[in-house]
Amino acid sequence: MSDFNQLILEAVNTVIASPAIQNLQFTVSSKCTKASVLDDIEFCDEISYEKSYSEKSIDKACVDACNAVKSASYSTCDAARKTCKSVCFGIKSCEHGCDDISSDCKKAADSVYNACVDACGYLVITGGVSYRVNAVKGCGGLRVTSVDSVVPKDETGNIFSVNMTMLVPSVVAYSHYKLWQDPLPAISGDENVYANNIPGSATGTLVKVCDGDKTGYYLTLDSLFIDVPQDTVDTAGLIALAESIGLEVSIVTGGIVDLNAMLFSWVNGFLSAEVKSVLNDVLDDMKIADASC
Repeated sequence: MSDFNQLILEAVNTVIASPAIQNLQFTVSSKCTKASVLDDIEFCDEISYEKSYSEKSIDKACVDACNAVKSASYSTCDAARKTCKSVCFGIKSCEHGCDDISSDCKKAADSVYNACVDACGYLVITGGVSYRVNAVKGCGGLRVTSVDSVVPKDETGNIFSVNMTMLVPSVVAYSHYKLWQDPLPAISGDENVYANNIPGSATGTLVKVCDGDKTGYYLTLDSLFIDVPQDTVDTAGLIALAESIGLEVSIVTGGIVDLNAMLFSWVNGFLSAEVKSVLNDVLDDMKIADASC
């Protein structure tokens, strides 16, 4: 069946390049009103991620002030013991009494310190990340690069399974990000992330039809898979920004992983089904090769 490989490749690529596919309009969800085509997919807020956190942190400036008072009190206690011992010099029982006085003095200072810290209260610190893929452009360049196998599925020789390798030469993801960490102002911006040679694959069924003028071989796609770039945002750049404001890197990287998973799921769920459906509508009337019946 090697003679069919080139015919199938040319047929599928012809359909992909046709207006039926390239001009197919759709919206990514019922919540998005922006119309998309394969080469310019508008996501609205469909592919987005946000995570925030808050944590209590004791008021450090207040604690520092309490520590200063405690330190001064300890110094006073030490000075009192030194004066006491100079008066009691050589009298052991008197010197021991000086030590006890200093110890009681520091215990009192500790109590004052504990009460001071308890009164300091807590500051609530918040931070977080949000990402959004606004659009992806370039998927219209999808094409079959090779038909890898055309194998009979039964003994009749009328039905064949087909495996194809596909490729999207280049895509660009338009994304928005926002990072925040108290008490610094939020950092936000837009960026374009480029990727080349995005792999894909498809399987299909080639059927020999014996039916008057329709007699010939016809192809139906059974599955269509398109990989997505590993980064739809600039991971390295966002990690550097996060570190500059004291935001935990794990929050940044975890969000990027989840965002990419959402895009992967959408591409190989909704988009794959839409494109495959229209491809099959056209292929249903496209004879791949003549057949002898």
